[in-house]
Amino acid sequence: MLAGAFIAFAGTSPAGEPGPIQFTGADYAAFSTLRLAKAVTEEKGMFAHDKAKQAAIDEEFAKACADVGWTKERFEQVDDAVSAALSTLDDPENAGEEVSKTTLATVKAHQKELKDYDGLRKRAGELMREQEMAARRGAPPTPAQLAGK
Repeated sequence: MLAGAFIAFAGTSPAGEPGPIQFTGADYAAFSTLRLAKAVTEEKGMFAHDKAKQAAIDEEFAKACADVGWTKERFEQVDDAVSAALSTLDDPENAGEEVSKTTLATVKAHQKELKDYDGLRKRAGELMREQEMAARRGAPPTPAQLAGK
């Protein structure tokens, strides 16, 4: 999976070969949104015991990706690049993947949030419960229904 950090959509090297992903501050908002959506789908997936439910959960994440203009593949590639950048920041001497300076700078600026896995899981659980409660409540009554029409 870490090989995904060398995908051409992110740019090319001066020699025209695929280069490392350029993860910028502008990408961070979309990545952060999708990272939370992925965590929510993983939480839901723990309770999905049949293929139809799992397919619906996978489709939900694909829709979240489309909503921010990304694909699931792009999310996975950026996620791999972010993981490589975090590893590089933690131990620069043993960095395994080539990471662009832009990606390193962006990840460094958001390092605290990116490493807060417990906070991410907590927020995902809260969002999942909120979605379940909203589904149980159903749609609120329309003004016409309230007026008895």
